[in-house]
Amino acid sequence: MTKIKVLDTGYIYRNPIPHVYSRNAYFPSLAQLPNGKILATMSIGQAFESADQRIYLCSSDNNGRDWSEPKQIYDKEQSIPKSQFGRINILGDQLASIFAEYNRSRKDAGLSN
Repeated sequence: MTKIKVLDTGYIYRNPIPHVYSRNAYFPSLAQLPNGKILATMSIGQAFESADQRIYLCSSDNNGRDWSEPKQIYDKEQSIPKSQFGRINILGDQLASIFAEYNRSRKDAGLSN
């Protein structure tokens, strides 16, 4: 059995002003590029199934000790409310991703209704 050895811990994202507004990160995904850079994607929104979930990307050049500010990946004006979810991974020598948008016209209903 292979054991995982924890070398260090830290945060990729932390709500900068939690006393003013609710911003939580969900569904993290990590991929390490051949040059050592680590990419992380996550959905950031008010709550686990909130309609304002958007996909963000940040990166680390020092093995995850420090992270860039998250940047929204897809920020297009939308005619209907949508929440976003995504994953990244390394497949061979390429970065692969899958992203989804969910129609959230019923803003007060969760995704599993």
